[in-house]
Amino acid sequence: MFDEIAPLYDYLSWLFLPNIKRDILNHIELNEKDKILDVGGGTGKLIETILRIEPEVKGYVLDKSKGMLERAPPTQDEIVGNSSNLPFDSNCFDLVFCIDALHHFEHKNKSLTEIIRVSKPDGEIIILELDPNNYMTKFIEYVERSLGEPSSFYEKEEIKNIFLKKDFRVRIEKINFFQYILHAKR
Repeated sequence: MFDEIAPLYDYLSWLFLPNIKRDILNHIELNEKDKILDVGGGTGKLIETILRIEPEVKGYVLDKSKGMLERAPPTQDEIVGNSSNLPFDSNCFDLVFCIDALHHFEHKNKSLTEIIRVSKPDGEIIILELDPNNYMTKFIEYVERSLGEPSSFYEKEEIKNIFLKKDFRVRIEKINFFQYILHAKR
């Protein structure tokens, strides 16, 4: 699906998630030598925004859709790959994002395990997801499934418990009527 919508993706994101980059950037502290990964990062706009703020950051965008990554700016490393088998060494990223993407992953638990694995011992993980009990989320899930996506949504507490079992401190913040940000730090 994402190869087909790649030309419209940035417009659709702006339309449906107008303040998302601001909301995410309010949850992080950047250091000039940080190494950052955006899992399911699509066209790489979040990393592009971060690089404007802190140009010395090393940004990577991983996505399964080659069409999405072809639209990413050349200022970052784009990797076609699967979230359940990240092609990186363990403990190598200061900050890992998974923004509005987890529900698309076929193997969500394995993907979360991989995100935790590549995060440094003092690293941070930011996940933005949709509340599965909200009517907007139910509509999005229906549309995405009808287009062939394996969309399904975790309850906030389910994701939180995965991180708590791995000794992370976890904070969850509702950012609008159907989305939340989970911020995990060891």
